[in-house]
Amino acid sequence: MDSSKTLSDNLDDFKKLSSEFNSLGEKIGAENEAFILLNSLPESYREVKVALKYGRESITTDAIISAVKTKELELQPVAVTTAATTIAAAATITATVTATVTGPLTIVATTVSVAATVPGTSTVVEADKFEKDNKTILGHLLNHMNNSLFYLFVVQKSAKIIWDMFESRYGGDDADRRKYVVGKWLEFQMSDDESVMNQVHEYENLVASVLSKGMKMCEILQANVLLEKFPYSWSDYHNHLKHKKKDLTLQELISHVRTEEANRLKDKLFFQSLNSVKANLVESSSASKDGFKNKGKQIAKDKAKKNKGLKPKNTCGRIEKSKLVCYVCGK
Repeated sequence: MDSSKTLSDNLDDFKKLSSEFNSLGEKIGAENEAFILLNSLPESYREVKVALKYGRESITTDAIISAVKTKELELQPVAVTTAATTIAAAATITATVTATVTGPLTIVATTVSVAATVPGTSTVVEADKFEKDNKTILGHLLNHMNNSLFYLFVVQKSAKIIWDMFESRYGGDDADRRKYVVGKWLEFQMSDDESVMNQVHEYENLVASVLSKGMKMCEILQANVLLEKFPYSWSDYHNHLKHKKKDLTLQELISHVRTEEANRLKDKLFFQSLNSVKANLVESSSASKDGFKNKGKQIAKDKAKKNKGLKPKNTCGRIEKSKLVCYVCGK
């Protein structure tokens, strides 16, 4: 680009050269042409490059030229008037953050509302106030970004540009939000690793998110979907409820689930205590058997110790017979 010309004039020259190039039959494509022009912008127009590159709309040459001309007007020096000078023009920027934005940027229950006058159109005091308010909003936005987005936008000095970019990317399309919440609702599945009632409350939150997006759903459908999300250990109770002829609403099903979980917890504690008693009985029985064995061994040891040191009788090689008594005559 020619440094002696303004950036807008250079962009117009680029558009003319591109038209002449295409008229010769050498087509480079509108998208490639736009990216070449976008990468040719100077570093002072970095925020324009970022806004166009990461915006939801497709990049065109006309869009780049329009954005650059707008930015060029903002960069033109304007004399600061005194307090006594009549304000010829006053522009107000208001940025408000009042929602949870799905996607990489998540802002929860945060409300920031700041109005300030664009510097250059009023007094020095108002210009300082604008800078302070801009830094406040910029800090709130950066604080709620994840690491990848933070490092991308930390060099950005305008809070309004960041907010407009995220508004166009995540906040402008309600269809994307509806698809997101419906996907979370359909993917939900209970597991045996967590309390069933806690997971039921999570399901209720997903249903509330779907309804808040304007999608209607009867309570019987909500209950039947929850019934299919039961964990594997609840298969018997799941089949029992499916064989009922009466349809249950979501609140009725939740009431049944609460009662069933309480009964299962009570039975679990009972069987745990019963198993503990059986374990104690087995342990005491084995200890008794060991005691009898040890007692017999001790008696044998005592008898051997008592007979120790006694010499056998000398019978001169004859076997000494014990004296027998007749049981008839007694002799």
